[in-house]
Amino acid sequence: MVCNKLRQPQNYIEAVAPDSVEMKTAELLSGIDGTMMFRYNSKDTFQTLYVYLSEYQSGKRISHKKVLELSYEDVKSAKNGLIVITPDFDNFTAKLIAADE
Repeated sequence: MVCNKLRQPQNYIEAVAPDSVEMKTAELLSGIDGTMMFRYNSKDTFQTLYVYLSEYQSGKRISHKKVLELSYEDVKSAKNGLIVITPDFDNFTAKLIAADE
């Protein structure tokens, strides 16, 4: 049992399966540009959740900026949540939704 607990990931983020009901629903609502969904889990407590946007060209990172900051100063941090990114290629923007428990 101890070995099993040690092998489980502590903090991670993973893409939601493309064939899941959640993803299919999000794609229907997002239009032609599509959407990306990520689920995060944390065994540790934290005071702030940061989301960064990094741009790569030819395998090298050319920019790295913080696009979202969720503060948990006055409340207990979430153990899991969902991050949804919906691009709008016509206007060169993206909508970002972060939801937690």
